[in-house]
Amino acid sequence: MNGIVAASDADRGATGVRWWAIMLGAALAVVLVARVLGPSDVHHQTQPKTISYTTDMLVHGRWVLPLERGMLPATKPPLYNWVAAPFVRVMGFDSTLAHKMPSVLSLIACAAVVVCLGERVLGRGVGFLAATMLVATYAMYKLGYLARPDMLLTLWLTIAWLAATRVLVGCHQPSAVSREREGVRRQAPSVWDDALGAGSEAPGTRNPKLGTLAVLFWLAVALAWLTKGPPALAAMLFPFLIARPLAGRLGAVHCLRWWWGVPLSLLPFAAWVVAVYVTHPDHLVRTLWEDELYGRVMGTQGEAPEAGPLAWITTSLHMPAYFLLRAAPWSVLTILAVVLLWRRAKGGGGDGGHGNDRGRSAIRAWRAHGEHGAWLHAAATWVVLIVVLFSLSAGKRADYIAAAYPPAMLLAAWGWMQVTGPSDRIRRVIPSITAAGAMALLVLGGGLEWGAPVKGAGRAYESFIRDAKETLDAQPLPLVFTSTGGSHVQAFLGSSAPETAESLHAAFHRHERFWLIAGDRPRTAQREGFDVPSYASRRGARATLVRRSTELPRTPDWPGGFTLWRVDRNPGN
Repeated sequence: MNGIVAASDADRGATGVRWWAIMLGAALAVVLVARVLGPSDVHHQTQPKTISYTTDMLVHGRWVLPLERGMLPATKPPLYNWVAAPFVRVMGFDSTLAHKMPSVLSLIACAAVVVCLGERVLGRGVGFLAATMLVATYAMYKLGYLARPDMLLTLWLTIAWLAATRVLVGCHQPSAVSREREGVRRQAPSVWDDALGAGSEAPGTRNPKLGTLAVLFWLAVALAWLTKGPPALAAMLFPFLIARPLAGRLGAVHCLRWWWGVPLSLLPFAAWVVAVYVTHPDHLVRTLWEDELYGRVMGTQGEAPEAGPLAWITTSLHMPAYFLLRAAPWSVLTILAVVLLWRRAKGGGGDGGHGNDRGRSAIRAWRAHGEHGAWLHAAATWVVLIVVLFSLSAGKRADYIAAAYPPAMLLAAWGWMQVTGPSDRIRRVIPSITAAGAMALLVLGGGLEWGAPVKGAGRAYESFIRDAKETLDAQPLPLVFTSTGGSHVQAFLGSSAPETAESLHAAFHRHERFWLIAGDRPRTAQREGFDVPSYASRRGARATLVRRSTELPRTPDWPGGFTLWRVDRNPGN
């Protein structure tokens, strides 16, 4: 009879794994298909800058500090663009997917990490459930197909969190009394244990996998620095917060080999900073330091210009609110899981080797779950660290806390299992319906362009770029740009050239004939736009209008539309 029951449980477990694997595959497919085939959003936020950097690298070979439209130095380290460059080279400058491929691959990789770790931490099928929850959030739906470094940064920080936690769990060497009081029963090793090198080591032993994981941790930190700079500090702070609870002593941070890890992880970023200083010292001081770092933190630039340090207080609840909304509805389960893990429970556990009699009667509940509880406690600590750390700034954006979501979904999946009991049907049906509903809303919102600056603008940009490219390919001539603003039009046409009055004036003297793409000012602009025919006539040339885009108003700083002109020098000039 026991054999029949065991077989039945195994069958249900296998069915649960297959079910959530199918759900995860479907969720990923829906996200990618909806985003790739849906309305383009490459003109949103600062995506045109990122796209322009990649184009500049490929066109001019400025791999260390690329320029936006051949004029403005990059405001972020270059790793995202390095990853995107091969895809853009193969798929073309006008391929939206190529420019966003680093984010797409990072989303898939994050889901894979959550699956692997979830299966190891919470049991069969739960990793797939957590990954499905991750994909079915607005934050990942947006960032997973965005030409910005946030999703790539999320991947590196998630890997760093995983590696640091595994090393510190492995360094836990409690006393014999503590081991008896904790009553932790070691489980038979699984395929996930082999992959992660899981399991605390017996006192006096050394696991060679911990050294490999320490290398992985510092490599992920180095890549995080090269992706977005200072946010990598979160990974470097995390071990100090978690070492004592997980390993029983603060000195366990030595297991991460910090004496060589810290300098090596900072070396690539430091080399980039030095290179920027050598080539553009003013940019390093005035833009990267004063505007991007100090200005955002102190409220003089960025999301809170002129708000000042007072914005630390007035916007203190923004990041928690972003977490609740961007990870909804699963964020509620995450909070529930943290409460369940961090509440005080009576008896049934130990204190990590530093306990006394009071430790038996009042311990944190996560300790009663053994090694799995340690992983969950590390996940909860990471989520709180990310939300709190990025709240310590006057400028706040929801994308800053993206790295909190992968561990948060592990907590949400575990919390769901805690509140639903043993019913396999309830465990599967309700999250499946919720995930399907969330995905439907995300796809509907994307298709209807909820929150877009201008509905239909993405397709209008695509149409103009496609038509212009066909015209340019049919008759190759020098191509000049003027007044295109912060758009991606120039980058998608494979150009990265300054749009200055001097460069435009020089084009009329240098070329007998050329193509000119000009931006029109919106009707709401305070002054008239650039009159191409009159400008050409004054310089002895004739400008013929070839194509005009639909009107694309956004802000006074952006073009209200685009025109393609053929400029021919008049005979005798």
